[in-house]
Amino acid sequence: MEGTNFRGENILFLKIAIQPIKKYHTLLEISFITYKKIL
Repeated sequence: MEGTNFRGENILFLKIAIQPIKKYHTLLEISFITYKKIL
């Protein structure tokens, strides 16, 4: 029982940790598209 709860918390933590990475990745994609348009 404790094992499953710990795993659930781990997944939740990973989801929270991934949020800023996703935002940064979208920012990179947007700047890359703009950079290509400038060229």
